Parts: sequence; structure tokens; C-alpha cells
Amino acid sequence: MASAIALIVAVGALFMILSDDDGGDEGPSADGRVIKLGDPVEVPPIDETTPAFITTEFETFDGATTSLAALRGKPTIVNFWSSTCQACIAEMPDFEEVHQVVGEEITFVGLNTSDREEAADELADRTGVTYLLGRDPDGFFFREIEGLAMPTTLFLDPAGELVDSHAGTLTADQLNEKIDELYRS
Repeated sequence: MASAIALIVAVGALFMILSDDDGGDEGPSADGRVIKLGDPVEVPPIDETTPAFITTEFETFDGATTSLAALRGKPTIVNFWSSTCQACIAEMPDFEEVHQVVGEEITFVGLNTSDREEAADELADRTGVTYLLGRDPDGFFFREIEGLAMPTTLFLDPAGELVDSHAGTLTADQLNEKIDELYRS
């Protein structure tokens, strides 16, 4: 009986420690640092250890060029999609829904992969997404992340380091759960 009570007390204490939350929007970064949405972040310099998918420029749908390195400073969600991928098409409105709520705190990037430009533009118009859209016409970025399935979503910390990835469709609820887990826990 005494050992059962001790076990209950130990589990309760562990629960209290693990659930001790001050309500802040904090979560782990790739190196274990705490991320707090909205706080300024020291962005490390680009060097030879920075992955090519972070430093390589891509063309945006509006004709500009940028890179994921240029977007560092707040968390970034990168979603790889194609107009021939039914799962990609299905999740785009969900990504837009979440982007409309947290777009000031988190950068959203949709990278169209190995697609005809006209087909990609038509799908972007049809789904009504307003987050940043870029082109990966030859699949360079998708190969660099060793992507295997479409859609694939990357979650980067404010310094531009990969903290998680997901292969397959994400609903708005699942995406919000992932954001809470990675950036607000």
C-alpha cells in the first residue's frame, strides 16, 4: 500500500513539473534553446554549415527572388506542394486559414515543386492562398531536404534551423497543434 501511494505521489509530482507552464509562447529550438514567439532573435551568420536549402534563392510567384535565409527572424513554415498532388490541393485552404490567424508571428512559404508555372499559378489563384509562394521548378529544394512524399512541411526556428518536418496532409487543427507544440509549449 505504501509503495502504491509513493508511486501516485511521484507521478503527481512529475505531472506538476511537466505541466508547469507560465502561459508563455515558448517552445524548443533545434539546439534546445527556448523560442518565444514575438521576441527578437539573434540570427547566426551564414557559413559553410548552413544547408543549401536555406541559402539558395528561389523565385517568388510575383517575380522577386528570396531565400529562406532572408526570411529568418521568426519561425517559418515551408510547405512543398504541386498542382498534381490532390493532398496538397486539399491542405492549401487549411494553411491559408492558419496563416490568416498567426501570419504576423510565423512566416508561411509555399514552395511549388516540379510543376508547370501556369498550373501552379492557376492553383494558387483557385485556392486563394495569400502567403509567400515560391517556385522550385526542378525540385532542387525538395531533393535537398530529402523529401519523399507530397505534401511535405518543414518547421524552422527563427534562426532558420529545422526543428521538425511532416510528410503528408495537415489539417488546420493539426497545423495549429504543431505550432503550439513547437513554438508555444
